Amino acid sequence: MPPSGPDNATVIAVSSQLARWLLYSRNKNLAATGKEAWETPNIGTLESWLKNLWNSSWPSKYVISKTQSLKLWEAIVEGDLRLSNTNLLQLEELAQSASKAYANIKLYDIPTDSGSFSSSLEAETFLRWFKEYEEKLENLEAIDPSELCSRVYDGLESGQITLPPQSLIFSGFFEFDPALKRLIEFLPDKGVSINKTGLVEKRTPPSLAKFFESKSIREECQLCAKDIKKHYKPGVTFGIILCDYSKYKDSLSKELTAELSPRYTFPWLDEETPFNFENASSLTREPAIQQALSILSSGQNISLETFTEFLHSPFYTGFTKEQEFRRKIDREFHREKRLRIDLGRSDAFPSTLPGLKKNLKNWFLFVRDNEPRPPSVWARVFSQTLRRLGWPNGDREANLRTTLIYEAWTECLDALASLDHILGSQTKQQAYTALKRFAEGKSFQAQRKNKPIQIIDFSNTAGMQFDHVWVLGSNADALPATSSPNPFIPINVQKKLNLPHSSPEWELNLTQNLLSQFQSQSKSINFSYSLWDKDIAVRKSPLINRYSNKIERSSFLKPKKIDSQSKAENLLESFEENIEISVSTEEASSKRKGWSRAGYRLIKNQSNCAFKAFAAHRLELDPISVPETDFEESERGILVHNALESVWNELKTSSKLRDLLENGQLPDLIKNKIDEVSEKISDSLKNQVQFVELEKKRVASLIEKWLRNEDLREHFEIFGLEYAETISIAGLDLNVRVDRIDRLSDGSQFIIDYKTGALNTADWFQERIQEPQLPLYAIKLKPAGIAYARVVKDTKTTNFSYLSKEPSIPRLPNAPTSFEKRTGIAEWEHLLNYWEACLSSLAADFLSGKTEIDPFRPGITCKSCGYQSLCRIAETNLEAFLQNEEEAEL
Repeated sequence: MPPSGPDNATVIAVSSQLARWLLYSRNKNLAATGKEAWETPNIGTLESWLKNLWNSSWPSKYVISKTQSLKLWEAIVEGDLRLSNTNLLQLEELAQSASKAYANIKLYDIPTDSGSFSSSLEAETFLRWFKEYEEKLENLEAIDPSELCSRVYDGLESGQITLPPQSLIFSGFFEFDPALKRLIEFLPDKGVSINKTGLVEKRTPPSLAKFFESKSIREECQLCAKDIKKHYKPGVTFGIILCDYSKYKDSLSKELTAELSPRYTFPWLDEETPFNFENASSLTREPAIQQALSILSSGQNISLETFTEFLHSPFYTGFTKEQEFRRKIDREFHREKRLRIDLGRSDAFPSTLPGLKKNLKNWFLFVRDNEPRPPSVWARVFSQTLRRLGWPNGDREANLRTTLIYEAWTECLDALASLDHILGSQTKQQAYTALKRFAEGKSFQAQRKNKPIQIIDFSNTAGMQFDHVWVLGSNADALPATSSPNPFIPINVQKKLNLPHSSPEWELNLTQNLLSQFQSQSKSINFSYSLWDKDIAVRKSPLINRYSNKIERSSFLKPKKIDSQSKAENLLESFEENIEISVSTEEASSKRKGWSRAGYRLIKNQSNCAFKAFAAHRLELDPISVPETDFEESERGILVHNALESVWNELKTSSKLRDLLENGQLPDLIKNKIDEVSEKISDSLKNQVQFVELEKKRVASLIEKWLRNEDLREHFEIFGLEYAETISIAGLDLNVRVDRIDRLSDGSQFIIDYKTGALNTADWFQERIQEPQLPLYAIKLKPAGIAYARVVKDTKTTNFSYLSKEPSIPRLPNAPTSFEKRTGIAEWEHLLNYWEACLSSLAADFLSGKTEIDPFRPGITCKSCGYQSLCRIAETNLEAFLQNEEEAEL
């Protein structure tokens, strides 16, 4: 729904995409009331509104276009002698960054005469460009588009610009820059009514959200397209939001086309799709444009391949009548193995090809024209040349697609023609290069009107409302987006003024606002992401947990026909190759200390997957990991562990714990110990004081609750905290450290390992022991029992999960796990022997050089591995990976 307000109100949208969508929504709603005609709503962008006001005052300076501005910046950057080695791609990027920096300076009133721009070489360089750019604008008697807001404000204040009383609605603005704020605050003095709709305008109760996992981006797009098709009906709007637009755009376009309008793939059918892309594919991806660029970039002698494409192209006249003869001459030229065709020899072609001969002659006249000319003249020459060839319709009647292609191409020619006073005379090659870049940057879709299904980049969805929303690519790397501060403005200035995209906090704030917008304004919302991006495993964004925790997995979309399935499964030949790379004496000598430091993790990695142990401990590669936006999970666990260690160092016995509980001194002790250890954990959050305090309070509450549970035990005292030992097993010396060893009242020892995450005692009884830490301690220290101490808030979970020599020895309130039921072993000593045999086998496998890619549970093991790009399991065993993960969730 468009923003509410008077019918004659002017709506100023934050983007052209929003302006078009608001216009579409208003027209759709008016048509639904039965009206056949109505006045066009006054909806546009801020820049167009400001430009109209500026031009209405008959100003002495004109507003240069964005194309002209970028060309000015490119000329300045290229002319800087310090950047003489800059390539074309870098030149474009530098010019765009400089243009954005200039706009921010104007919109946020950033002083350039202060010392802040001398803080870096980039800022100093930009300041030099900045002054040259303003000089060029002055010589051209022009202003940059970013100056419009301030110029209009000055004009209104001086009376040079008049504005009749009216109502203005600002729609979809996440924030207002200082220049716009100043103008908005001034407008009411001129009798203008202001309404700001912002991002979130509640329309319906919060929508129900679903969350989907897929095995690949392609399957994720297939799932979305099938769901849209299932629910698509007239009058219903859909917003498909892409968190990584460039990565998803092509795949989603293919799947939506296949599901909703398969006839669109045939251009001659003039089919339209029911969806719009915010930034559709580049104009240069259209075959007609590719043909045009091929003509304009050629020389007199063209390749046989280029000639063949021209010969069979329907975009030029003569193809329909001459196609039979053209095929014959094409076959003849290929038999003769002609590598080059001389356009000057068009008379040599037979009389049966009059259309081709005429076109080749016109093409030849063009390639001989090499006099330098202004860009506007070259634009006219390019247009006339293509028109003489019959481009783009050829022998066919014009349809919507070719009409829109021609209109988009004409806009590129207009952009080229506008550069006369910016570039001066150009060679044909220079003019062609500029035109090609305009076409590459031109977004094109073969339809005029907005459609009910919109595909939009996540960051550009402000103010848009849909009945149903699907957010694709909602993984931790893309949601929220990575901040991208401008390289030419000092970073301290950007953060101080909170410039767009300058910090992770800005991106996070925008993301949370947009997610709230989707949820409050839509009837339903789906989040999805793929488990793999090519050969890299990814994880979902933690931001969507508040909207949906229920995971729904898509089918793997196998072919329905049995014969298709069997054929697909037999397309690839498979073989097994077991490679063993034994540890040499030299390697063992050089890496033995590292293996000792790795401790139980070496055995754990070997158990999880032999290749992981090989990569981590023999190749000594660091795994790929995605950092958290706040505390890493490991840091949270370390904080709890260290705090408990410090508390028990003070307490020593369960009796002392009981005394502090009775006199109410335990909370103070816990708080003091957490304050001590938190200083040693991480420096990454020093500036997030409030967040750190919240985390400390959370940990204090967690530990106090845990200690109250420990008070229920019978008497014990601390024998060791962070107790270090060296365990020798199958030739490996491993350094281990026990979280805690209790001495019970009968003198026996009880080993405890703190856990702040998931645990499962069943992992102690696998042939490949998945959690070898406590079994390793047990075979060395021979305790009366071992236990996981689960320090979590979940009251439904048993606090201790443990095994013991005799049930009565640990004197814990709950019963121990029965290892006899798990293993068939009745005696504690025999269980220790079983563990030693299993762990020795794993150590021997490591030393013998077993390196096969054999994850114990692919869906779980591989998710947190970090070496997927090296072993490429996504390509070798993806079906097993996903199947095992589904079983692990059950």
